[in-house]
Amino acid sequence: PTHRAHDPLSQPLPRHAVSRPELERHLDQVGPGGLGLVVASAGSGKSILLRQWAAGRPGVRVVGLGLHAGHDDAAVFARALVAAVRLGAPDIDRSIVDLVGGGGSTLGAPFVDALLDELETSTDDLVVVIEDLHALSNRSVLLGLGDLVTRLPGTVRCLVSTRHDPPWTLRRLRLDGRLVEL
Repeated sequence: PTHRAHDPLSQPLPRHAVSRPELERHLDQVGPGGLGLVVASAGSGKSILLRQWAAGRPGVRVVGLGLHAGHDDAAVFARALVAAVRLGAPDIDRSIVDLVGGGGSTLGAPFVDALLDELETSTDDLVVVIEDLHALSNRSVLLGLGDLVTRLPGTVRCLVSTRHDPPWTLRRLRLDGRLVEL
C-alpha cells in the first residue's frame, strides 16, 4: 500500500498573508545540498513563508511534508518522507522504507544511506520542505533526519521549519556555506 504524504504546500495562502520578499530571497540562497532552517515561535508565519516561497518559484520542483506526533514512529516517518519525495522524484524506490531499523524507534543508517543514494541518482534540483519539525519528540528519528539533511547530494535542497533549534550538528554545513538560518 502507498502512504500519502501530508503536503503543507498544497494549502491555499490566506488572503491576509503579508508578502516578505526579503525572507524569500534568503531562502533562495540555500544552495545545492544545502539546508534552510526557519526557526520561530508559533504563529509567526513560518508555514505561510514557505508556501509563499514555493508558490513564487513555479520552475522549481518542491515537495512538502508536514510533521505530527505520529511521525515519532520511524517507519511511519520514513513512509511519509519517501511518499513526499516521490511526488518530485517518482523513480525513488519506495521499498527502501523496509530498511528502517529498531522496530520503528530509529531510521537507521541503512535507510538514510539508501535514501541518499536514491536521491543522488534519481533526481535533479528538488527542494524538500519539512514543516513543524518541533512535532517530533523521538530523538532517534530527529537525529536520523539530521544525518540525512546534513549529507544531501547536490541535486537536493531542504527547507525545515520548527519552533526551536534541532539537535543537529550543523557546523559542517555552516563551514561549507550550505546553511541558511532564519
